[in-house]
Amino acid sequence: MTTDRFPVFLHGAVEKITGYTEKEFLNGSPTWEGIFHPEDLERVISRYRLASGGDAHSFSIEYRISRIDGTVRWLQEIGRFMPGTDPSTGYFQGTRYDITERKEGEQFLMRMNEVLEERVKERTKSLKDQVQFLQQLIDTIPSPIFYKDNEGRYIGCNAGFEAYAGRTAQEIIGKTDEALFPPDLAEITHQKDRALVRNRGIQVYQAKYLHADRTFRDVIFKRATFSYNDGSTAGLIGVMLDITDQIRAEENLAESERRFREVVQDQTELIIRFRPDWTVIFANDAFLNYFSHSRSDITGFIFHPPVHPEDEHGFRNFIDHLTLKEPFDSTEFRILHMDGLIRWQHWNVRAFFDENDQVNQYQAVVTDITERRENERVLHESYIRIESNLRQFAILNDQIRNPLSVISILAGLDDTPTNQKILKQVSEIDRIIGELDQGFLDSEKIRSFLKKHHGMKEDNPLND
Repeated sequence: MTTDRFPVFLHGAVEKITGYTEKEFLNGSPTWEGIFHPEDLERVISRYRLASGGDAHSFSIEYRISRIDGTVRWLQEIGRFMPGTDPSTGYFQGTRYDITERKEGEQFLMRMNEVLEERVKERTKSLKDQVQFLQQLIDTIPSPIFYKDNEGRYIGCNAGFEAYAGRTAQEIIGKTDEALFPPDLAEITHQKDRALVRNRGIQVYQAKYLHADRTFRDVIFKRATFSYNDGSTAGLIGVMLDITDQIRAEENLAESERRFREVVQDQTELIIRFRPDWTVIFANDAFLNYFSHSRSDITGFIFHPPVHPEDEHGFRNFIDHLTLKEPFDSTEFRILHMDGLIRWQHWNVRAFFDENDQVNQYQAVVTDITERRENERVLHESYIRIESNLRQFAILNDQIRNPLSVISILAGLDDTPTNQKILKQVSEIDRIIGELDQGFLDSEKIRSFLKKHHGMKEDNPLND
């Protein structure tokens, strides 16, 4: 091919590749440049010029041509410019190959690569969205969450962990506990990490942890390993539960319970706390001594007070009638004491309820009222005797005063020594009856006092 790109010799599969014969090209119809694809024309000519005008005469170029049927084929031309004695005598020689199938394969691969790249982008975006969603999700969880690789380096955490540790995620990720926390705390965590990675599964333990406020908190750690697709351990994830307030509350409760026990132990009243099935939770020394029990005999065991058989039904109904609206009441009943005697007790009972409004405990403050009951019995019997005496005295008063008045009148009719003696005896008897009248008035005052202050009534005697 000449320097003006006119072919002077063609051989091979010219017609198969282009659809034109060798003769048509040699006659200039069409020209070789005439079948170049318009988009490649300038690039190919520039390459020819560079080969003919530069020091590097060899070249290789790929371009498209338009066949006689209008289809497009790809060619690869490997050639060399052969300089002549002058520029006009130089020429190009080389070989052209049909690389359409290869190009189509390359284009197919490029398209596939583009599709794959697009899918990778979409997948990457989807994964990023999922990661962002998961991060936002765990950030909404108030409990501190963290995850590490097999070497103990942090690879992520939630906002709760950042706040708890007092560091940002950028300050945490990529670091180990040794770089973030005091040596003793870091050593414990490191040992726990190694144990969990060696023995895959779930790990739960309680430890002290340095909070952002530089105080040590009581924390329960619940941690587990996670794996790669091949099943090998990829790292561990952990959740922290701060139980400092719970422990403080338990300690305060225990202290309150201790103080409560100390107070009730000093009480002279009998104090017992029990469940609905009468399992004893607590009884003070006064209660234990009264019923001749030791603490180990009764605490944690069922104890039924030895209620008198005649009072048993009423006592059970009294306990059962306590409700959420009326949790407190009192009652009095008899018991069969260990000494073989019948004794009276006064019980003040309060019911306690759980979150479902069901009774879960009772507490009773018990007082022995046997002496009071005995005093009431004696007072009642005294009142009955006074009532009887007053009635008898009133009858006697009428039976004496009426005849005495008649005797006094008859003796006064005749002033004789005998009648004077009679009148003297009548006067003495009247004086004695006057004194009895004063005693009657005193007894009436006593009866009124008993009625007012002790509710004594003759027709309503005290139950024995």
